[in-house]
Amino acid sequence: RSVSVLIHPTQFPAAVEAALRDSLRTREMNHKFHYDTPKQALRWLRLHEALSPARTDPDCGRIYDAAFAEAAARLAGATNVEVVSPGCGGGQKDAQLLRHLKEALPGVALRYVPVDVSVALTLVARSAAIAEGVAPAHIAPLAMDLAASDDWPGALEPVPGDAGVRLVCFFG
Repeated sequence: RSVSVLIHPTQFPAAVEAALRDSLRTREMNHKFHYDTPKQALRWLRLHEALSPARTDPDCGRIYDAAFAEAAARLAGATNVEVVSPGCGGGQKDAQLLRHLKEALPGVALRYVPVDVSVALTLVARSAAIAEGVAPAHIAPLAMDLAASDDWPGALEPVPGDAGVRLVCFFG
């Protein structure tokens, strides 16, 4: 089944080409080119899975669990929650947060906006959210280069008329 992914102008072909030219000129590779293709994105995810403290250190996992439980407690009573995750990567931490929110806030309407420079990574994050029970229709992947945008707050604005709480995550 087809999936809609919003593409911010920072990821339009001309912008990507300009970033590549700049990388070659300065001899400093722009981060976006590490995840440019689906194959590169999946390799990065395997590397992250093998080396990230969030995956290899149980204490790190407990810290995230405690933070997510606190976030859910602060959102008690909310009926609509939009989780926006700039730099979502594969969405593992986002999925963990979404699971906490679903468990702590029964009946809450969750909306998830995975944002990354890589279309492939936003789709992997989307799949992780679906596995946690977020309805596919309530997930809006956005491919965007945050470092190249001066309007990202506007690009991440909630859907007009969508009353609710926004939780913006910068897990990094």
